[in-house]
Amino acid sequence: MAELWALHDGLQLCLQLNAHSVNIELDAKVIVDALNSPTPLNSTVPSILEECRHLANQILQKSFRHIYKEANKCTDFLARIGTLLDNDFMVFSSLPVNLVSILEADAIGWYVNRLCFGPLFAV
Repeated sequence: MAELWALHDGLQLCLQLNAHSVNIELDAKVIVDALNSPTPLNSTVPSILEECRHLANQILQKSFRHIYKEANKCTDFLARIGTLLDNDFMVFSSLPVNLVSILEADAIGWYVNRLCFGPLFAV
């Protein structure tokens, strides 16, 4: 649910900044699939997801893409900072220093190994 609220606030910020092209990466595949689906959401879907879809429809070019949690290091870093703040929402005027190296690694395409745990076999 926290990820939906973060998406909601981010989409509102995009609209306030008049962003015309937005690429959104989420590690919650269910949310990405719901937002990419052309079919109407059913009544069991939280209203916040419907509101996110409504906000996204106001952005001319947008894409929702699933990424694995291991590749979502920027979001994890910012979420950790968020736990230390008193505010529910914060806009930084400049990048936090420790985030720069994470963004640089992402920009040049450094990959992150994904840990896949499976059954152990004894030989």
